[in-house]
Amino acid sequence: NPTPNPNPNPHPNDNPSPSPNPEPETQLRAHIAEIRTIPDPNPNPSPNPNPNPNPDADPNPRLERYVRGKRALELGSGPGILGLAVSAGALGAAPSSITLTDLAEVVPLLRINVALNAVFGAIGGEETDASSCVRCGALPWGDADAAHALSAAAGGSFDVVLVADCVYDPAGYEPLCATLSHLAAANPKVVILLSYRHRNPESHRFFEMLRGPSGFTVAELPGLRSAGGAGGGDVRFFDVTLAA
Repeated sequence: NPTPNPNPNPHPNDNPSPSPNPEPETQLRAHIAEIRTIPDPNPNPSPNPNPNPNPDADPNPRLERYVRGKRALELGSGPGILGLAVSAGALGAAPSSITLTDLAEVVPLLRINVALNAVFGAIGGEETDASSCVRCGALPWGDADAAHALSAAAGGSFDVVLVADCVYDPAGYEPLCATLSHLAAANPKVVILLSYRHRNPESHRFFEMLRGPSGFTVAELPGLRSAGGAGGGDVRFFDVTLAA
């Protein structure tokens, strides 16, 4: 009749006590690492399972070719997670520089997040030196002067523009199209990568503006459609270029 074991778990490491929450920059670093290591969901695609109506589009796009060594701009950056991840090589390659933009009241938050991420070396901080790869600035959509000033600060016109989840408010469609037109006027070869989740029944008007008055060609990137998620609905990805 052995006495009950007063310590049923003699190995203290078997059930360690919960560790304190990691610092925000550590969490972001882990998130970026997770993004970078997501496996290809279709490493051996069957021949042309979903023909793209654009014959010039890559049937199995790899996004690194859009950003590798390019001068990039992100519109509507918010807290900056996309731009920070892209600057860290989350798409398989890194741009030569990236400028994160939003309204003036959001820019201080962007600068804080850029500085936090500079501490672990994932990217260059906005204030580190003149060769820093990440910049922040205010860009109200429709403001041509602000777009020009950001291009000048970046050392030239932008090669690629990232637009993630910005097509939700019909009031913003016209100024957003205007800013994309300003950027394309500075560099007619600019490529706009647009991710879109259907949120408003009027969203078709935005694409009509792009194809019509703004003069862009819009092609959905095959193989990149993302379904579900906590917010519901599909996320679709588009390659937007100035029509020849």
